[in-house]
Amino acid sequence: MKRVMSGRRCSAASLFLFCGLVFIDQGSKYIVSGVFPHGMICNTGGSWGMAIPLPVLIGMTIGILVWMISIQWKQRKYRQALIFIIAGGVGNLWDRVAHGCVTDFISLPYFPLFNGADIFLSIGCMLLFWSWRDSKMRIITK
Repeated sequence: MKRVMSGRRCSAASLFLFCGLVFIDQGSKYIVSGVFPHGMICNTGGSWGMAIPLPVLIGMTIGILVWMISIQWKQRKYRQALIFIIAGGVGNLWDRVAHGCVTDFISLPYFPLFNGADIFLSIGCMLLFWSWRDSKMRIITK
C-alpha cells in the first residue's frame, strides 16, 4: 500500500527541506570563510561562473520560477525537484543581495568554482528531467 502525506504534512516537509538546503548552502560558506578565506571567489555572473548580465539573470530566474511553480507545483512528482531548484536560487540570491555577488568556493580540476546552491540547482534540474522522462515513458508504454 502506498503511503500518501496529507497536504499540511507535505507542505511542512517541503518547507523543512527548503530551509535545510538554504541553511546548508549559507552555513557552508560561513564555515569555509573561517577556514579557507583565500579559497572563496566573489562571482558576479551566473551559476558555474557563467558571465550573464544581472538584469538578464534576474529576468530568467523570475520567469522560470513563476512557470515552474504555477504549472508543476501541484504535480507531486516534481515537488522535490522544484524545492532543490528554488532553494539553490534563493541561496544564490541571498548572496547576491547580501554581498553583491555569489560566493563560490568548491573547486574541482578543469571545472569552474561553484557552491552548494549550484549543486542544489543541478540536482533539482536532474530530478526534474528524470520525473518528466519517467512520466513520458509511462505514456509511451500504455
